[in-house]
Amino acid sequence: MSKPKESHNGNCTKNARIKIDYSGVKPKVQFSYPDKKHQVTGGMFPYIFLGWFFILIIGCYGYAIGNAFHETEIPDDYNQCVSHYENKFIQEKESIMENLCILDNRSLLKQLRGYELTFNTLFTLILIAACLIPPILIYLPFKKKWNRIYPKFQAWLSSKKLSVFKPGDVRKDEEGYYVEVPLFSNILLNYKATKGFSKHLKFFEIREHKFKYITLGRFKGKKGKDNKKKKQLNEWLWYAKFYFGDKPKTGKLEVIYK
Repeated sequence: MSKPKESHNGNCTKNARIKIDYSGVKPKVQFSYPDKKHQVTGGMFPYIFLGWFFILIIGCYGYAIGNAFHETEIPDDYNQCVSHYENKFIQEKESIMENLCILDNRSLLKQLRGYELTFNTLFTLILIAACLIPPILIYLPFKKKWNRIYPKFQAWLSSKKLSVFKPGDVRKDEEGYYVEVPLFSNILLNYKATKGFSKHLKFFEIREHKFKYITLGRFKGKKGKDNKKKKQLNEWLWYAKFYFGDKPKTGKLEVIYK
């Protein structure tokens, strides 16, 4: 008989320890964290921003292609066509001469440069706003919903592994009989137990490996002394253990993880 399914959410986008106790009438789920205050927080905003950025690029590219293939009307009569371009050439020549006269006036040149700088600044601000404001409006009002989507999205992106445990894989320690996924990233872990593995499943837990990263360099400690090493808690490498009240003799445990 399979264990009843429960849905729980830690309401946090940090890597968490998880323990599920099956010894009671209903499974009891607990979340905890190695160091919640200092752990890295994930989120959907970078992905929303990138998606919007690609939409802008595709839109601008489509607009440019559309203009490139826009048909320009050309007079049928050859003389009209020549006259049209002669007049255009004269107008451009006069415009160039006027601009050269203006360039001789340094004050006007400085003013033009000021206009150009203002235009470039406004254009840059508009471009930044076009890139940032829509993703912010998409993300911030619905942050809690996006946070619930984030773990599933991370799991969807990840390349997954499969381990199948059988009765011969069961080991024993001071806690009892168990099987173990010794190393994974705690992005995803789904499991399905059958027969003896389901019947005797007592509790399941995910925990981080107990070690610290050492960063070389100089920094001042709490007492103002210089140290050459900085220790950082591990929050990236995890293991999972499934404990059983009695040794399973039938069935199997399938675990998909990343």
